[in-house]
Amino acid sequence: MDRQTMIDRLAELEWNAFQEIQGIEGRADCQDNRREFDINRKSQFASWSDEILESYLGDLKTAQQERRNLVWEKYARMMEFTSPLEYPNVADGLPLLSDAVRELAERIVEKQVVWQEELAGTYPRLFVRARSIRSRDDSPLASSFETYLRCELLTYSKKTLNLYLAHLESRERTGVSMNRVCMEEMVRMYGYTSLEAADAAL
Repeated sequence: MDRQTMIDRLAELEWNAFQEIQGIEGRADCQDNRREFDINRKSQFASWSDEILESYLGDLKTAQQERRNLVWEKYARMMEFTSPLEYPNVADGLPLLSDAVRELAERIVEKQVVWQEELAGTYPRLFVRARSIRSRDDSPLASSFETYLRCELLTYSKKTLNLYLAHLESRERTGVSMNRVCMEEMVRMYGYTSLEAADAAL
């Protein structure tokens, strides 16, 4: 399976899983916006290595076999920070996590939060309506980039997390952040030629 086919397949599997989620207040508007979903997810996958894509595809297939919904698990874990009173109602449905998985996730989060802050400082207009970056700014209305990323990473297998961290560290050595690659692909999908062009237009 080539790279673009894997990205398309991951987005399709996640979209199908997303459709099965029922929020506290019912179905969310974003569950009817496939274009925005694809832009957000495919731009993220564009920052991954082929090895991560393949491993995460395996995670999603395994989850299907086990009758688990990884997208639901991500949002359920986010409730610990955004809806702490309701969180106990879903916590029992979440799998237990090993210390190794939690440690890998935190190492990734720590670096990507810094990268996100650097991007926001360079392209402030692009981030006016974006998620807040730090978990301290979580609220019942919105989760931060940090919380969203952490809770998503905690749905990945240890294998996927190890590949992710290795790719992140490789990017760090070359001075190219995964966050920037993701944002470049996102603005391209919106029709802009560059981050600078998108920031100026906004």
